[in-house]
Amino acid sequence: MSSENMELWNKVCKTPEERTKPFQKGRKELTEINQQWQLQQATEIWGPYGKDWGLKNLRFEVIEVQDSADGVQYSANMLMLNAEFFYPQATFAIANDAQLRVGQDCVKMLVTNTRSKALSWLGFGADVFMGEFDGPIESASAKPDPVFAKIEKRLKEATTLEDIAWCRTKIEEMAESGTITAIAADQLHDLCNAAEAEMPF
Repeated sequence: MSSENMELWNKVCKTPEERTKPFQKGRKELTEINQQWQLQQATEIWGPYGKDWGLKNLRFEVIEVQDSADGVQYSANMLMLNAEFFYPQATFAIANDAQLRVGQDCVKMLVTNTRSKALSWLGFGADVFMGEFDGPIESASAKPDPVFAKIEKRLKEATTLEDIAWCRTKIEEMAESGTITAIAADQLHDLCNAAEAEMPF
């Protein structure tokens, strides 16, 4: 493989541990990268965002998706983003989506996540995206987020829609204050959806 082809990848593929943060997904402890640090890396290489690199021709669309769990049908609005990522060597199309939640800066979070995803395709934080930081929850070094665990426990014990609504409010408050990451908030909202689907009414 040409060393020239791998030059950018090799330059940006390693992530300092302090630029990562663990989050829980099921029985796995996964790792996410600090997206602001990714932005800093790209700025050091190509200059200010939007000049010679970034996202352009952003097109947003709201779509309704249908799903079911345990025979219960439910729907959710998804915010879709189609865009082009450009940098000095090339331009490529990229698409991404996120659940639409009014008042939760969904557009900003989706754009940030899409930029991070595009950079990952060029090798930025490749070790994180390749799972080199991930491990099982049961491992001795794994330390599940106590805030995440507390909300997850509350959802498992929920017996009414009001219980779930309380959890959703707390999730949104914590995401807005930065107590939990956007990815962790999405995971918890998915658990809320699953808990609602299991309600007997």
